[in-house]
Amino acid sequence: MQDRDVEVTAAEARSLITDKDFPFKDAKQVAELIVEKAGL
Repeated sequence: MQDRDVEVTAAEARSLITDKDFPFKDAKQVAELIVEKAGL
């Protein structure tokens, strides 16, 4: 597996993150959730 950059716009993130996902501990948790939900 190879590391790669991932870019997500705020609009795209809004469709991936729901109210049930809050609160977040830190930015890393947000990033991991987005990657997971986007299927990356």
